[in-house]
Amino acid sequence: MGMSSVIAALMLLLLAGNAIYTVYPTAVVVSLTIETKGKIMVTVNLEGSPEQSTLLVFDEKGLPLPYDFNGTSITVYALNSTKVNIIYETTKMLHYNEDKGIWRLDINPTTECKVILPPNSVVLYYSSTGKLMLKGSTPILFFEKPGKYTIKFSIVSTVTIEHTEVVPTTPTQTATTITISEVEVTTTPVTQTTSPTVMAPFKQTEIALIVAVLALLIAILAFAVKRK
Repeated sequence: MGMSSVIAALMLLLLAGNAIYTVYPTAVVVSLTIETKGKIMVTVNLEGSPEQSTLLVFDEKGLPLPYDFNGTSITVYALNSTKVNIIYETTKMLHYNEDKGIWRLDINPTTECKVILPPNSVVLYYSSTGKLMLKGSTPILFFEKPGKYTIKFSIVSTVTIEHTEVVPTTPTQTATTITISEVEVTTTPVTQTTSPTVMAPFKQTEIALIVAVLALLIAILAFAVKRK
């Protein structure tokens, strides 16, 4: 280790700062803020062995700062800045048990820190020195001292139920009406009426003929009586 690195490490002990771990299901974004207090350079060991392509280093005004990164530690040249901000992404400190559906986060901050878990997370375990609070559906843990901490959590799946309101066709309500038409069948009884047989009236000529025949029979009978 060179003299400059030793000096930088000693300077780091005098620095004040904090760390924020923002946890996602597949990665962790680490944000470090360090007060330089006029120091020229700052060297920090980065947890999780981040890829250099994910590193962002800037001052309190958002201006980028030069740095050297060797894969595990970073040396930032603070110049005239009062704060050094380091942001990077890592997957090494987050472990997922697919069979149990449980995530485990292992961190080793060198300052006080805050851990922001994914929304709808259920905290199953965390080190006893931590303090847990909820911001909406997001659990947040605080650790006031440096150390090694473990957090276990699961993520609750949310189900969205969409409600579709049907606008009624009547002012009061919508009802499905099934109308069964009742057809009334009226059975009219058939009454059989036996009408008496009415003989057709005789014609006048037929009556005159009958009267003549009867008169002839009477005359014959009277003549027969006289002969006796």
